[in-house]
Amino acid sequence: MGSGRLYAAVLTGGFRRYATYRSATLAGVFTNTVFGLVLAYTYVALWDQRPGLGGYDQAQALTYVWLGQAFLSTLALGGRRLRERADGTHPYG
Repeated sequence: MGSGRLYAAVLTGGFRRYATYRSATLAGVFTNTVFGLVLAYTYVALWDQRPGLGGYDQAQALTYVWLGQAFLSTLALGGRRLRERADGTHPYG
């Protein structure tokens, strides 16, 4: 139960930080959305040319794009240490 409180505290702190800088948060959401749309349209064009690419259908590929964008936002809320742990660059694992 102690680690759950720790994660809740980190999430709450990240939310407070991003709520303080609303314009920066909105700019980040806008940028993630535009980048997601670019990726989505690229995947749609790719899957139109080669259906079933990699064993996935178009809906699965688009789900991958938007889940990736959502996880980027989630990692941003967790702060730098959480991002470092996710990509393996944190010095303590």
